[in-house]
Amino acid sequence: MKKTYSALLFCLAMPNLLYPGDVTGVFTFPERKPFVALVYFADDPGSGPEMCGSLDQKNKAFSKRIVTAKTGCEVTFLNSDEMQHNIFALSSVSDAAFDVGLLPPGKTSSAIVEWAEGEVVRLGCKIHPKMRSYIANVPSRYFAVVSFEDADGPFSFTISDVPDELDQVKVWFPKMDPIELTLEMNRDQSIDVTRRDQSYGTLEIKR
Repeated sequence: MKKTYSALLFCLAMPNLLYPGDVTGVFTFPERKPFVALVYFADDPGSGPEMCGSLDQKNKAFSKRIVTAKTGCEVTFLNSDEMQHNIFALSSVSDAAFDVGLLPPGKTSSAIVEWAEGEVVRLGCKIHPKMRSYIANVPSRYFAVVSFEDADGPFSFTISDVPDELDQVKVWFPKMDPIELTLEMNRDQSIDVTRRDQSYGTLEIKR
């Protein structure tokens, strides 16, 4: 009984103890949807330099719509298709540019992330111009990638075990306005998804 009482006093005396929990969200788009969304906690310092992504190519498509990495990471590219591919990046807003050349079936190549933190670079294939993917220089360990397929939605996501001290959320979409918000505890928050101040959908998010 004495031990239980002491534990109770300890808990009452430490009201600011922080515990990880889940963050959930739902995107809704009545009509036009973006290609992909990256939702992440920008105030997480991230993990060590081993956090590097990889990307495959199969059936004339990239295996992922977006890959996260951090500065100095070497992102690996694989060609699992039965034809040659190419991967290149050319950004109009930064110095991020590379071209791995022709990549035969079964071969790999790589590129080093050298652009600014928080920036997202578009990837393409010069042989198959409809292919696209992205590499985001985002070191955060707490993120979700939401792919908007042909279905109407809504499109939900969960970011698990997020420490309570993290509350700065950023959302990136191609061709949409980025979102920044401070996430509040036990409160549903609704944000418009816009492009040039015109609303295309909503994000409902809570922790």
